[in-house]
Order: sequence, then C-alpha cells, then structure tokens
Amino acid sequence: MLLERQSCLDTISKAYTQATTGAGRIGLVSGEAGIGKTSLIEEFANSLENRSDVYWGGCEALFVARPLGPLFDIAEQLGGRLLEMLRSGADAHSIYDQFLNLIEAPDFAGAVFVFEDVHWADNATMDFIKFVGRRIKRSHCLLLVSYRDDEVGPGHPLQHVIGDLPRDLTVRVCPTALSLEAIARLGDFGVSGAETILKTTGGNPFFVQELLSGSDGGVPKTVSDTILAKASRISDQARLLLNLVSVVPGKCELALLETAFPDALALVDACAEQGLLVAENGFIKFRHELSRLAVEDAMPAGQRTRWNAHVLAGLETLAPTALARLAHHADLAGNGLAVLQYAPRAAKQSARFGAHREAVVFYRQALARADTLDDLERARLLENLAFEMYLTGNIPDAIRVRKECLQLCRSLGDDQGMARALRWLSRLHWFAGKRDKADDYAEQALAVSGQLTDNSEYAMACSNRAQLLMLSNEDESAVEWANKAIDIARAKKDQETLAHALNNLGTALRRLEPDSEPPELETSLELSLDNNFQEHAARAYTNLSSTSVSARRYDAAAKYLEAGLAYTSDRDLDSWYYYMLGWRARMYFETGDWDRASNDVTAVVSVYSGTSLIGSPALTILAQLRLRRGDPDYQGSWERAMNAVAGTRELERIAPLMATKAEHAWLSGTVMDDANRLLETCDWAERVGQNWIKGELGMWLNKLGVKKDPGGDLPRPHRCLLRDRDWSGAAHAWTELGCPYEAALALWEGDRPARRKALHILLELGAVPAAAKLSKELRALGVKNLPAIARSSTRDNPAGLTNRQLQVLDALSEGLSDAEIAARLFISPRTVGHHVSAILGKLEADSRTDAVVKARNMGIDSKN
Repeated sequence: MLLERQSCLDTISKAYTQATTGAGRIGLVSGEAGIGKTSLIEEFANSLENRSDVYWGGCEALFVARPLGPLFDIAEQLGGRLLEMLRSGADAHSIYDQFLNLIEAPDFAGAVFVFEDVHWADNATMDFIKFVGRRIKRSHCLLLVSYRDDEVGPGHPLQHVIGDLPRDLTVRVCPTALSLEAIARLGDFGVSGAETILKTTGGNPFFVQELLSGSDGGVPKTVSDTILAKASRISDQARLLLNLVSVVPGKCELALLETAFPDALALVDACAEQGLLVAENGFIKFRHELSRLAVEDAMPAGQRTRWNAHVLAGLETLAPTALARLAHHADLAGNGLAVLQYAPRAAKQSARFGAHREAVVFYRQALARADTLDDLERARLLENLAFEMYLTGNIPDAIRVRKECLQLCRSLGDDQGMARALRWLSRLHWFAGKRDKADDYAEQALAVSGQLTDNSEYAMACSNRAQLLMLSNEDESAVEWANKAIDIARAKKDQETLAHALNNLGTALRRLEPDSEPPELETSLELSLDNNFQEHAARAYTNLSSTSVSARRYDAAAKYLEAGLAYTSDRDLDSWYYYMLGWRARMYFETGDWDRASNDVTAVVSVYSGTSLIGSPALTILAQLRLRRGDPDYQGSWERAMNAVAGTRELERIAPLMATKAEHAWLSGTVMDDANRLLETCDWAERVGQNWIKGELGMWLNKLGVKKDPGGDLPRPHRCLLRDRDWSGAAHAWTELGCPYEAALALWEGDRPARRKALHILLELGAVPAAAKLSKELRALGVKNLPAIARSSTRDNPAGLTNRQLQVLDALSEGLSDAEIAARLFISPRTVGHHVSAILGKLEADSRTDAVVKARNMGIDSKN
C-alpha cells in the first residue's frame, strides 16, 4: 500500500483515460532519489486490466550512457522490426519512425511506455522522447518519463526536452515526502519515534522503509547502515553474489551470476528475503539504486575490480553489441586493451544515433588508455574526438586536439592525415573568428594535398577554400574553387565532398543571382540527407535560411529555419542549432517580433557568450535590440558583438554592426566617430554586389548628412527612398516585406499624417528612442495631441526577467542563501537554484554578485 500517493495515481490514471479515448498523453514523474517514482508507476501499472500492455525501459548510472538504452529495453520486449533496426545500427530517425508507426497501430491503443531515470539518459534517448512526445497525439498511448529533478538543472539537456513537449498533452506528477502522520501509521513507535524518523529521513519513503525494515528497536544513523546491516545477515556466498550484482548498474543478467555461483538462484532468494534484490524476467537487480551504491561503495576495491572483469567477460559472450556496458566494465576492471576495443566502437554507435556528447566521452575514455597504441592509431582517435567536439560546439578543445593530431601526422610522415588536419584547423579557426589563421591553414592544406597521388583530400581542400571565399563575399572566386572540387568529386563518385562543394557553390550563386534561386544548395541538402551527412545537412539548412533572411524572403527563411532547427536539435548538433537560432532572432527582429527575437538571443548568449562565431548573429541582434528599445548597456553589447566578428573580414557580419553604430549616432544626435569606416563598408558592399547591405548603409549615411547613392542595383525600398525620394513607395515596399521599423523610418520622411503613423508604429514596437526623437520633432512643428512616450516594461526590466526572477534577484541583493530565499518565497531551494541560473544567463553574469551589479547598471528595479 502506498501512502499519500492517491492524487498522483489519479493524475496518471486520468492521463491514461484521456490517451485511450482521445489523443496520447505524456506523464512526467519527477522527484529526488527514493521518493517513490518507480513504486508509483508500478502501482498504476498493477491497476490496469492488462498489465502486459506496459513496456519498461531504463537508464543506468554508467560512466557513459547507453545510446537509446531504454528503447533497446522496450524493443527486447516487443521484438520484431524495431529490435532488428536497433541491433543492425539503423539511423536514428528511421528507428524513431518505426516506433511511431508501431504505437499508431490499433493493436497498441492503451499501451504504456515507461522511460525510467531519464536524468541519466544519453542525448539520443532525449531526442527520441522529444520526437515521440511531439507526435504522441497521433497515438492512444501513454508515455511515462521519470527523472530526479534535483539532478536536472537549467543547463541539463532534459530541460530542453521538457520545454519542447506539448503542454496540453503533458501532465506533471511530483510525489512528495511522507508526512509525520504517514510515518506514524507505518509502525508502533509513537509520535516521538515518528518525529525522529522524519528528522533522519526527511520523509523520503525509501529511506523510511529501509530504516523501519532494518530496525531492531532503535533507529540506525544512516540508510547505508541499514542496507549494510541487512547484507550482514546473509551468508558469505550470498554476500559475494550481492557484491557482484552491485557492480552492474540497472539490471544484471542471471547468466552472469550463474557462471560464478552454481547455486545462484538460491543465493538470490536469500538476498531477496532481506529485501535487497528482486528477480525479473531473467534479470536480477537491487530494489533501489541507492541500495546498490551502498553495497558497491562498501566492497573492497580489489573485489570490485575482479567482479567488473567477470562481468566484462560474461557480456562479451552474452551481449557483444552492448558496447557502452562493455566499455564501462572494461574501464572499471582496469583492462586498457578492452577499453580500446570497445570505447571507440561505442563512440561510433553513439554518433550514429545522434548522441555526440556521449561519443566525445567515449573517445576521451579510449585516449586515456592509449599508451599502448602506436602514433597512427592515436592520431585517428584524436581525429574522431576533434570531429565530435566540433559537432557539439566545443571549438577551443577541437582546435587543441586537431593540433595534437597534426603533430602526430607530421612525425609519421602521414601527408594525407596532415592535409586533413590542416583543412580542419582552417575550418575551426574560422569558427573561432580568426580568419587570418583560417586562410593560412587553408593554403597549407591545398599545398600538402596537391602533392598527393589520391586527390580526394585535395578536392575537400578546394571546397574549403571555396567556402572561405564565399563567406567573405568573393563569390566569383568561390564558384571557381567549388567547381574544381565538384569535378574531382564527381569523377571519384565522392558524395560527401560533392555535398560540401555544392553547398558553397549554391550559396555563392544565390548572391550572384539574387533574383533567382539556383538549385545547387537544395541539391546539397538532399544529398546530405540521403547519405546521413549530418554536418553537411546542418550547414545546408543554415545557408538556405541565412541567405533567405539576408534577401528578406522571410517565408522561405521560416520554412528552412523550422526544419533546420528541428534537425540539428534532434541530432545534438549544437553549433549549428545555436547559429541558426541567432538567424531566427534576426528574422524576428527585422519583422518586428522583438520579444521572440529577445527569447532566441537569450537562449544563444547563455551558451555562447564569448567571441565564437556561433554566437555572433545573436550578439549582433542583442546590440540592435538594446539600441532600439533604449535598454542600458547598448555600448557593451555592441563592443562584444564587434569583438566576435572583427577578425572575420566578412561583410555580412561587420556591416550590420556599422549600421547599428550609425543608427545610434542618429538617435542620440551625436557625431559618428568613424563615419569614414561606414562609408568604406558601404563601398565594400557595392564592390561585391551586396545590394541590401549597401542600401541600408546608404540610408544611414544620408540620415547622418553624408550624401551617398550606392551605385548599381538597389532593392525596391532603398531605391524608392535614396534615388526616387519616394517615401510613400518605400514605406509600402517595407510593409509588403513585413519590416515595420523600416516602414516607420520611411514614413518619417513624409508629411505630418505619415509621421504620425510612423510614431504609432514605433510605439507599438517598443522603439522608445526613435519614438521620442520623432515625437520631439513633431512637437517642434506644432503637432498636438501626440501619444505620451511611456517607459516600456523592457526599460524597467531590459533583461526580460520574470516577476519571480525579480523577486529572487532582490533577495540576492540582500545576500540571502538559497535556503533563505526559498523560505521567503515559499519555494524549494532547488527551484531557487534554477531561478538563479536563469538570472545569470539573462544578465550574462559570472556570479551572483556580478548579477546584482549588472542589474543595477542596467537600471533593473527588482522592487517593482
């Protein structure tokens, strides 16, 4: 019987009924270790008419999580095509689609799928939960996900998964600690005894149960004491078996025990009688992970090593494809050769399923044991590690590892490896915003690869050269180098190089032919998707969306961004995800949805707040938002953004910041200190044919009193204003494009009614400085009855802090601890910690004190 859990059971049961009679549902069961999450789900499962409709999968506390571990567990129960696909290493999304097809079938109406301990899950499992969760309404199933909420902070990947689940189909179930009354009902020890137990356990049901079951009249000091006291009551042989089971996180195969103990089942029964182990479908496990840890921690180190070696040997026969488990036990057994055998394979498996962070850890695990490898094998491990680091956005470490790889290749005389490392160092230094070094490494890669008999690497070096030229708007040269790569790739039937080069060619051609949409970029995307070239597909989505935003084709941009963000998020491709998020922020910013732009910017700068180019689009929008909203610290934001892009020599990064600086001078009525640089940037845009950029810079030059008509073609709104002096036509063109701020600036050039209209647009946007400037001009002309320029909420709270976060910030300014803040606001200390992390991210602060100082400098009043 479960005490004080009826409301939780009712919530799950209601969700189940809704799932079976309508659209599928998701239940999030969260709480600390021992709070009773599994017991609660089991109680619900036992209440169903058909217990066999419940399928269980779990995550274990391995060094590195099993990729798609819970799904493997469930597939073992289901059998069929899903299990075949998992065992054969099919790509993750084919597996996801197969599972979706399965649960949509009428035979699975009313099924329950349980994913336990997801705080330990790999990223592929989290992506799977997100994928299925978004589509659960197409089924009549219930998906139950349990996790320890005290191990899932603001930066934990599970938070992103939870945030993406459909709110109307998701219920939260949070079992709480037992009350004094509930504890008193469990035994005959009076109120004082119950109070002592409550004080000792905090009301945690598992702790309470263990204390009571192990009590001989007194209350043990710790739960660990109780568990070990139970273990002391079994025979020596049973204790050895118990120790063996304790080195296996999750479930232990009975066959692993039988190879060490002929009477294993009898020994398991002895442990079960003491409430330590349970048997389940050929597997043995501890009643709770906390019990396993207590036993494992108490075991002599030598015995722990021997049992891990035993498990490793057994798994090599019983589960040779369980690579994450094999690597885990090989490491704990101190078997370096086995680590080198299994960890790299586990890394490749993880990467194939999209769990790139786990792949990084596996490669690190292998390299820690690489002293027995020769230099060539070590170089290949380093190469693979650097690639996974790159995919997960860890550019500084990827550079460091690639340099180490380069040195090894040089010492070996491995010219092919050298050329590859040089090309990648070019790419990585571009990501780090160091264009000079990127160009230098690119030239070295061309020189080395050009001497090779096999010209495959030379083709990639040519494509890398084309990419750098394309990025700096040297599009005609980019086309030439891309075509060199394409010719070689097609001759050698090298699909990956072809996809890479077509991407560069297509992006350059879209700028050279702005009125058309050359197909090469779409072809690159299709080729990448068909061949599971994840990085190339991500880059294709990025360039399709960014070129569409730059051309102000927002409908196309929105389509590519939606698909690209989903693709990169599902595959753990952080660099590309956050980079595209910055471009979506720009789209929202230009189309007047400044709140959504701000949300995207906050998401990016909380992760990439330094000088990496990944965060540069978002940093630029942050500066522009602060300027147009009149928020404090515009200058600091502008400088950070410029520092991130100054070394790129790329017009599309530098020009928006120069335009922003000119706008600041115009709004404030000050002289722009480097107007010549603005003029030079406009000329630069004219030379490379960037019509939208030269039009925008020409507009700001004219507003600052510098008469400038950029030569050549201009987009319609800029042509209307700069050449035809047709403010009405310009305003209409901007409105058709969906750019309200620019439409208001065009109306500003018109008659009084047009200026009134411009003022209303600016006020609706929250563009306080521009609205104040225009209002002042209109009053000087004698215009009456103008709307007041009220301080916007964003000026009171420019960082976008919630009311609760403002309350926490106020408490931080008083120097209160998390516990003191929790008591004041009637929330848990853990929730306080989450709010503090969010505040640090939004204020871009390094510490609590720094957050308070920055909030004051930004004019945030936490007392409001």
